[in-house]
Amino acid sequence: MSSELDLLRRENAKLVVENYRRQYEFKAKIMKLEQTVDKIDDISQSPVCSPLPVTSQLSSPPPIEDHSDKKYSVSVN
Repeated sequence: MSSELDLLRRENAKLVVENYRRQYEFKAKIMKLEQTVDKIDDISQSPVCSPLPVTSQLSSPPPIEDHSDKKYSVSVN
């Protein structure tokens, strides 16, 4: 019984170590992703590098012409 308990304790210790290792790797990946997001935010907020035009510089579309007083004929071929 005690040898089985010792075996289970060793297995548990291995699993705990493996869990800590995976958790460390996961946190390292999260930190890398956060740094990448910060870089993307910095680039996208920079007015010099922005590929999109500023909305105040956009021209307005021409007004829609009203042709309701004209008659149209539709022919079927």
